[in-house]
Amino acid sequence: SAAVAAGTGATSCPSASTVGGDLGVTAAAPTTIDESGNLPSGATGFGCEYLVGSSVVIVIGANGVPTSFFSTEETTEQQSSAASGVNINFAPLSGVGSQAASYTYSIDGYSASGVIAQSGSTVAGVFTSMVSGVTLSGEENLLVKGLL
Repeated sequence: SAAVAAGTGATSCPSASTVGGDLGVTAAAPTTIDESGNLPSGATGFGCEYLVGSSVVIVIGANGVPTSFFSTEETTEQQSSAASGVNINFAPLSGVGSQAASYTYSIDGYSASGVIAQSGSTVAGVFTSMVSGVTLSGEENLLVKGLL
């Protein structure tokens, strides 16, 4: 994937047409979800949920995040997932932010994938659950288009 210069970070949900266009799906208008419990103290951000039929796409963005957040969060996710019997596989991504990874997992027949990246004090993520046809490159495109 091509390297993309980091922006200033988005502050609100991308449109359903942006999400749908990048992921190759038809997404309903976003519903705001509270992600504040997942952010470090002092960070501000947003979470958006898009229904794609009975499947879901979640987009998050946060500003004011410590630079150590990415590596700490990755470790925390792996430990909590392993404790509940889920094996999350993170793979480093280059050219997206200063630190980035993609991941996949499945549980009880449900599959999920996503990308998360940090650039300076901005963190963004795109997560899909049971959405057919979504590609890693589509998730990366959505991530860098106005999110980072």
